[in-house]
Amino acid sequence: MPRRPDVDITAALLLCGALLLGVLRAAPAAAWDGANPGALPPALRATAGAGAATSTGVGSLFANPAVMGLQPGQSIELGFARGQRPGRTTFSLGSVDGNRGGIAGGTSYAYEFGQLASGRERSGYDWRAGIATGLRGETAALLLGGTIRRMSLELGAHQGEAKREIAGWTGDAGLLLALGQYVRLGAMWQNIRSIDESETPSRLVGGLGIAAGPVLIAADGRFRTEDWSKSWAVGAQFGIANVAILRAGWQMDERGLFRHLITGGAGIRVDTYGFDVSFEMDPQTPARWRLGLAVVLGLPYVAGN
Repeated sequence: MPRRPDVDITAALLLCGALLLGVLRAAPAAAWDGANPGALPPALRATAGAGAATSTGVGSLFANPAVMGLQPGQSIELGFARGQRPGRTTFSLGSVDGNRGGIAGGTSYAYEFGQLASGRERSGYDWRAGIATGLRGETAALLLGGTIRRMSLELGAHQGEAKREIAGWTGDAGLLLALGQYVRLGAMWQNIRSIDESETPSRLVGGLGIAAGPVLIAADGRFRTEDWSKSWAVGAQFGIANVAILRAGWQMDERGLFRHLITGGAGIRVDTYGFDVSFEMDPQTPARWRLGLAVVLGLPYVAGN
């Protein structure tokens, strides 16, 4: 597969750092729904978050950091998400660099504000950074990756409940086995240290990805270490002439805010620029939905394309 034109990663990291410091000084602490954070890139959200074996670009920092090791170049992503019932707005900025002598790295920062389903105010930030490396052969690759994550959450006083703050450090550890260009197996321990059962649930995740030409199919299974409740996600995408990508997915979570989610979206790639959009909806309560938008500079690796 031809290499993508590189993007200056240094500028992206400096911008992420500046944004982080600015918000840390000016904004209250915060975070979001642990199962479906608002910072998920639209390319990943549109396939219901199924990406333990197939995520790309900044999405790898959320789905499985080991996958960053397959990215051949650099990418920067600026994202926005808006949801209803509960109403939440998220701004995010991230970058992944997979072109540093066998070691890939990335960072992502997001700030979200809005309400819980109960109407309780909440706002805050989520910052994470990760690396990946491993062994690569002509027909297979075995990669390891990890992230550190700082989240801080503020819940406002509501109906007799006092103001509450949740903050701390956690991280993920991931493994990826890539068999040629067609099959991938991924595994991850997400949120190794659970700061809060709702906001940062500790989960064991397994994923499968199968690519055939322009078609990519992904499936993830997730298990909370607290009670072994399950979450399943299945997604698919179809590439059209290496310019457009159509995506769809379905997710079921036994303990999530949304028991079922239907997702969809699309992406456009022109030269070294891209634009992604995603939409998710609770089929049992259609008024609950979330829209995601992102601009991508530098094109991450996409299996099947």
